[in-house]
Amino acid sequence: MQANIKHISLNMDVTEQQWLNLMKEVLIRCDPKAVKQFFGDAPDLELRKKLRHFFADQVFVDMWAGYMVGMHATKVGKAVSSHELKEKSKIMLEVFPVPFHLMSSLLQKIAMDKEFKLDNPEKKRWNFVWDSQLSFSIGANHEIADVPIFFITSDGEIIKAAEAAGCGSRVLSLKDYLASVGF
Repeated sequence: MQANIKHISLNMDVTEQQWLNLMKEVLIRCDPKAVKQFFGDAPDLELRKKLRHFFADQVFVDMWAGYMVGMHATKVGKAVSSHELKEKSKIMLEVFPVPFHLMSSLLQKIAMDKEFKLDNPEKKRWNFVWDSQLSFSIGANHEIADVPIFFITSDGEIIKAAEAAGCGSRVLSLKDYLASVGF
């Protein structure tokens, strides 16, 4: 466990920078000039609204799940057929819905904010990569030894994503958690 913690801590900056680089590419693709090819010629605000609507749609969430399954399969050297990709994506969304809703929410914000700054040191947007990874632990049926798992946080975005994913009851504030254990 200590070796894993050391490995993760040594790679935190690299992981955060990789995420920022990936998201900078997303920002470029969210620009109204870029999305005209998909949504047609329209004023920038209308294009941004259409893009936000796309990111809020289940079609996007399904596509994102497929992308994640494919990316992870590649990392472990597994080929995935289109049928397997669809099935595994469905399982991923059923078991780990919260990170997909969290990403959807972030992309909706990016779509609507023409001044969105990923590398703003005051906002620490790169922290999203860790919020996203932690949110994999939130699920409607997640248990350890038949005991439900609860996620303790005051992070509004994680709470909203859990609610959108139907897992809101598995997220508690510290105050509510302490009360539930009689403290």
